[in-house]
Amino acid sequence: DGDRFLKELIDWIFGEDYKSKKKKTDRLVYKGTDTECKLTEYRVENIEYVKILLKEDDKSNQTSEVLLGKDNYELVDSIGDGYKDTVSVKLPGTTKLKKNSVFEVSFEYLYDDKRKIKRIVLNAVRFVALGLILGNFVLSFTIFGFDLFGF
Repeated sequence: DGDRFLKELIDWIFGEDYKSKKKKTDRLVYKGTDTECKLTEYRVENIEYVKILLKEDDKSNQTSEVLLGKDNYELVDSIGDGYKDTVSVKLPGTTKLKKNSVFEVSFEYLYDDKRKIKRIVLNAVRFVALGLILGNFVLSFTIFGFDLFGF
């Protein structure tokens, strides 16, 4: 698709600068089957903690927290690009999690310092392309009129 091609082209032109590290916390909802937590950032360096937030019942707002030990989760590369981006949680067989429980994962990842300028350039190109498409429509409408299906 054109947007993906444009992103890759901008990445190629500007390059990447993964020098600085940032911390982030993701909250992911447990759907009932999969205990793999796909994080919102790539190039994750390490996991600070994994918590499970459990609601006591549907009517109350009280939640309890379960802090998992380091042996209960593992950082994995889910897409095979060499960078870790997913936390695989290993729960004991006796653990019964309810649907809509929340996994809270705090992690440290490598941040692309050129990300901001690349986003500005990408959005500018998108804006220009949108302007060209809308301009083409307006020009066609004024020259040829709006004669839908020849009626």
